[in-house]
Amino acid sequence: MPCVPRSRRGARHVPLCAFALLLLARSVSPSPALAQDLEPKVIEDIGSFHRTVTTTAPEAQRYFDQGLTLYFGFNHDEAIRSFRGAIASDPDCAMAYWGIALSAGPHYNNPFMDEAASALAHEMSAKARALCGAGTAMTPTSARSLPKP
Repeated sequence: MPCVPRSRRGARHVPLCAFALLLLARSVSPSPALAQDLEPKVIEDIGSFHRTVTTTAPEAQRYFDQGLTLYFGFNHDEAIRSFRGAIASDPDCAMAYWGIALSAGPHYNNPFMDEAASALAHEMSAKARALCGAGTAMTPTSARSLPKP
């Protein structure tokens, strides 16, 4: 064995293993377009973040808060799933559509959008813009911040 410190002997394999894990994670991760096939579920104990949105359904507010928490935690597919739960509870909740458009868009860990993600982001952006009117202070500003389809 060459004169290599014990702590460095396996170090040359770390980049290769990390790359293999990244490829594996990417291949099993559902795309935003596929997230529509998953039933939304309430996840307990992920935090107490709350952002008030205009909705008539408490369940929609809960799913929206959960979706935003998941988005901030870089779990974009689960965030989309939660925002879809908010839409199922209140189809007029503009911010839930905004959340899907935001989550389907490019982000730090995935700066490129495929065709499905792009179409989903544009569709949800259009719905959010159409629904934003006299809502909370956040709703019109956030929905208008999305690109026009």
